[in-house]
Amino acid sequence: MTPNESEFLHEATEAIELNDSERLANAVSGFSSFCFKETPPLLESPPFSEDFVSGVVKLMERKSLLEMDESFPLFGLFQSDWGRLDSVQRIELCKFLETIYNKLHDNTAPLVIVELIGEYLADSYSLEALERLSAAPNEVARAHVAHGFKCLAQNGIDSGLRAKAVERLRAMVKDSSKVVRKEAAADLADVSP
Repeated sequence: MTPNESEFLHEATEAIELNDSERLANAVSGFSSFCFKETPPLLESPPFSEDFVSGVVKLMERKSLLEMDESFPLFGLFQSDWGRLDSVQRIELCKFLETIYNKLHDNTAPLVIVELIGEYLADSYSLEALERLSAAPNEVARAHVAHGFKCLAQNGIDSGLRAKAVERLRAMVKDSSKVVRKEAAADLADVSP
């Protein structure tokens, strides 16, 4: 782990333990290279170390983070710096994020998670993960899944995957929740020709 990664983990840990979302957001902003999906130049922003990714995942497992009102900046770190993750880290991260999706108190963090899964990963695992997440008991979390299907419909690695994501959006238009139906209909309108 680099000194910069270690310093970030220390700062993020303190912010989470103090339930200080502003401090967490500032730590993420100060650490991130904002390369998004692009791999940055090595000298500018090296790839994330395994220990660092593992350390952030351990932070995300903490009850104090799961119950934090505005935990989304920590999740947003991987959205802003996706290009610093290798292919194995990407899939492992998304698998982990799926396990905590329904445990999050913050309503924005699940939105970031479905974007990571549907737009950034955008592969066959994404479709399967979003399918599982579409059974979320919380209607806001389910509505976010509709957004994830839209992301996959727009960014999927092949046309078959994109078509299946559109099919899932069509099915979500019939959800029992008005909130989910409204989001699914809007997302479907965005991807329909």
